[in-house]
Amino acid sequence: MTTQIVESCKRAQSSDTILSFKHLPIELLIEILLKLPVKALIKLTCVCKTWYSVVNDSHFITTHLNQSTLNGDNHLVHLPTSPSGKRWCSMLSMDTLDGLSIREIPFNPEFDTFRIAGSCNGLLCLTDYRFQHYGHTLYLWNPSTQKVNILRDSCFPRKPDTFVVLGFGFHHQANDYKVVRILYDFNLYFNGGKGPEAEVFTLSTNSWRKIEADGIDFPDEQSMSVFVNGAVHGKASRGSPERIMSFNFADEKFGEIMLPRRESDMERVTVKESIGVFKELLALFRWYGESKNCQVWVMREYGVADSWTKQFSIDVRERIFQPLCFNRNDEVLVQEGDDGRRLALYDLKSQELKAVCLENRWIDFHAGAKTSMKVPFQKQKEDNAASNGKR
Repeated sequence: MTTQIVESCKRAQSSDTILSFKHLPIELLIEILLKLPVKALIKLTCVCKTWYSVVNDSHFITTHLNQSTLNGDNHLVHLPTSPSGKRWCSMLSMDTLDGLSIREIPFNPEFDTFRIAGSCNGLLCLTDYRFQHYGHTLYLWNPSTQKVNILRDSCFPRKPDTFVVLGFGFHHQANDYKVVRILYDFNLYFNGGKGPEAEVFTLSTNSWRKIEADGIDFPDEQSMSVFVNGAVHGKASRGSPERIMSFNFADEKFGEIMLPRRESDMERVTVKESIGVFKELLALFRWYGESKNCQVWVMREYGVADSWTKQFSIDVRERIFQPLCFNRNDEVLVQEGDDGRRLALYDLKSQELKAVCLENRWIDFHAGAKTSMKVPFQKQKEDNAASNGKR
């Protein structure tokens, strides 16, 4: 990978008259650039054509992203309400809930405001907030570079009373990004009639195509945003027993994963459940309304129901509204307060809340987002954009 970046740098350097690198080996320059945050890299693209070419090289972008991933560079993306009417998002560290970075959203939704359907490798998948318009138009947006790809097409005609479910992720073997969209016709699906329809968008072809959607369940949420083992996941509770619904981006197949059995003495107690990720493993938060206790289960072997293991037990005091996910310090990001409008970190060792933040009202948020130079276009557009950039 580094060799390919070096060759790209040499080609740009041969015609670069602004800056000379005679006293700095190209390999060393690349190593320095790879250690810089995305914000600094964007500024460096304005220095000279050589740096612009290196920073926008697809191999450099991938290498930089991989290093950031190893360093645990995860962020919380937060869409707050804005009395001024401007649409913007904030990003802050999931480890400390600080380092706030604000990005104005440079495009408008078709209706009202946005919701976050998912994130992957620095790209956010946004859609319109209103239920009747959710999932119709998608916005693949990189908040760091401000580049966006707006997707309005579909293989299916738009119908009223359609419940749309989205999933956004990455097919590692093909080095490609995909969006899965599932459409449930309320009038037919819930009356035992026609099942859901599904389609997949592939970034490399910039197009949608139909896929089989037989036998899939009805998820609790409109976004399958938990990405583990090359698949997106969403909890489904309409059927019995309750389960996790999945979609694998490699073979484009739907699947289901059974949840661990509930404790016998809690069968008649109100139970809340949500899913997340713990150290790249599928995790389940399960808390009982009466006991103020939350169990954290982890699936040790992906897809094997018998491998569910109860990993932690959290003292869910009245101030904790709902657990959300883990950071790399094994702290739990939680919604705090009676209405869950504040976010905080919960220390598993001390069982105390820390770093309470985001006390203003918010529209939506998403945990686990990364920052990168990734471009939300198909490869041809990406290469053309890099080759046409003259600095």
